[in-house]
Amino acid sequence: MNYATILKAADTVRRAIVAQALDAERLYEAGVWPGPGNPMPTAAIVDAPVFGIIELGGVAICDLMPSLSAENLLHFKLNFYLKTASVGQVVYTAPYKQYLSLVSCGPGLWPAKYIRHADKRLPVEASPFWTFAKLRLRHMRGVPASHFPLYLKECELRYNSRDQDLVPILAQMLCMFVPRK
Repeated sequence: MNYATILKAADTVRRAIVAQALDAERLYEAGVWPGPGNPMPTAAIVDAPVFGIIELGGVAICDLMPSLSAENLLHFKLNFYLKTASVGQVVYTAPYKQYLSLVSCGPGLWPAKYIRHADKRLPVEASPFWTFAKLRLRHMRGVPASHFPLYLKECELRYNSRDQDLVPILAQMLCMFVPRK
């Protein structure tokens, strides 16, 4: 099969996963494109939305944080010494409020050469979900900010369904309706 065809199929599956997420409407409001049949966003996502990661009883939740942005993460790092680390362009933090970590992606998190996201031994690194997600994100070799929410929600679904066959779950999601914006 052609690589472009496989890429489109994977993108369609990821958009179906996002469409069934509890925070799908808020993701669409943040600029994530629902997929074919919907108008393209007027502005491209430069910095991905910030997500808070919670892990309870073996279930991971990647919660959209609409009140936070990449600039807020930098502000917390520079002014309040919130520790940060990175996987490629994806930046994750030490615990914040009830969240195990905050995570985002984009060039806004790298405004100058002297800002580094290289803190060691963050508590989130002991999390089974983040270990799983970090490995998957590393294998993608570059995550564009516009697709980061799709990849993170895919990791959330894969982790939460790790003991189940994904084919029926994904088939059901693909057959569900995607809301029109």
